[in-house]
Amino acid sequence: MMAKMIVAAVLMIATGYPGEISSDNTTRGIWGFVSTIPFAYILYVLWVQLGQATEGATPRVKKLLGETKLLLLATWGFYPIAYLMPQLGVEAGSATVALQVGYSVADILAKCGYGFMIYAIAQAKMEAEGASVGSANTAAATA
Repeated sequence: MMAKMIVAAVLMIATGYPGEISSDNTTRGIWGFVSTIPFAYILYVLWVQLGQATEGATPRVKKLLGETKLLLLATWGFYPIAYLMPQLGVEAGSATVALQVGYSVADILAKCGYGFMIYAIAQAKMEAEGASVGSANTAAATA
């Protein structure tokens, strides 16, 4: 699955880039549509298959994973909206500023938010398995 996700991510970025640098809305729209295909695949895998893989998890882990899915949707969902700003009639200068601010906010929320969520999920799984989080931190620090 990891290899498929990496390939999809590379395709998404590589096919979105020609549209991102284009000033022609038609070219931008075509490449945006093409890059949406691997984007949708990535979201499907993370949303559906991750949910199926965690069916046996504790309620707390399921809740945290659900919140992580919503964070994913909120942060990743901004990218196609920002990509479409020029087609939606937002002026070039305003679109560029809004795009960069939006990408920065989405990146910060995604990177930091996912880090905190992954930590919380790992902590909840360890607690569900009877491991003490404090002893795990101590063991990791002394290793």
